[in-house]
Amino acid sequence: AATIALDPQVDSTPATGVRLLGAGDRLSPADAWLITLIATSVLVVTIGNLDFGTSREYKAEFSDATGVVKGDDIRIAGVKVGTVKKVEIVERTRALVTFSVQETTPLSRATRADIRYRNLVGQRYISLTVDPAGSDDELGEGDTIKVSKTSPALDLTVLFNGFKPLFQA
Repeated sequence: AATIALDPQVDSTPATGVRLLGAGDRLSPADAWLITLIATSVLVVTIGNLDFGTSREYKAEFSDATGVVKGDDIRIAGVKVGTVKKVEIVERTRALVTFSVQETTPLSRATRADIRYRNLVGQRYISLTVDPAGSDDELGEGDTIKVSKTSPALDLTVLFNGFKPLFQA
């Protein structure tokens, strides 16, 4: 087997002038702190799914918005495009959810909003889809998706109670 001996007299600085760390080199505490800060910032933005772009605000009216809270995701085809800003009761019978979506994601009058389960813990998200038979007219900022174009999350209690007669037999 051939061995390669490095000549200690040869400069290991690349032609760009940037010197790479060698085996005996050490990072200064300031450099280590800066690298840690940058890596932590990248992790916070990635894990937090933070978006720094501009957004448009819309509303959706639901017959039941149980479990939807401020900060929940708004998704199209499973991709996060916005967040829930506020949930409030209107006329004591419906819930009005105010949400924002990225400005690059226009919504049309044919948009449907459905509350879905995000995980087994019961967290929710709102899924936006387009009804192919609907209008292509764009929703204006602040417009409301009517209750006829929304659906609440599946009520698991009702589902399990539907199986009750089978379990009693």
